[in-house]
Amino acid sequence: IGISVIGFSGAYVKFIAQYHAAEDYRAINELLSTGMAITVPLYATLFAALWVGWEILFRWTGLPAAMEQEAHHAAMLTIGSFLIGVAFWAFADLLNGLQRIATLQLILLVTYTLETALIVLLVGHGWGIQGLAAAFVARTALSVAAAGWYCFREFHWLRISPALVSRSAFKRMFRFGGI
Repeated sequence: IGISVIGFSGAYVKFIAQYHAAEDYRAINELLSTGMAITVPLYATLFAALWVGWEILFRWTGLPAAMEQEAHHAAMLTIGSFLIGVAFWAFADLLNGLQRIATLQLILLVTYTLETALIVLLVGHGWGIQGLAAAFVARTALSVAAAGWYCFREFHWLRISPALVSRSAFKRMFRFGGI
């Protein structure tokens, strides 16, 4: 899943930079709205399928039955936050496309440092795999929220709306991102 979004990220960054140079903010909003209109339902469906198919997935891992509840909890937390993070990583790609790379790097530095501290704290206090999952959820949520907050605060032209989803943005995303 992470590898599959590389195409989307590349398309976001390329077209955002191009549209920003032309001061075409509507095209940026269409691109982001279209990308999110694709990824959010797609990843929600994937998460639901993983939830429903958990029994099969768990048997495939070969883990002992006694670990199923803990594994289910940790896996669903991790996978769910990963999918949400990937779907909303468009805000980080917006920062990259607008050359706000230092801002994004600061967000990542702070959130990865927080994740590391939480891992040490939670695992050190006996949380085990649940501590790893909780730290990952915290980092993912905070990094996506911080990037989104910064984008909406700094770029007053930014709008994400189903009304901005467009067929042309969809085609551009897949033509460029599919490569």
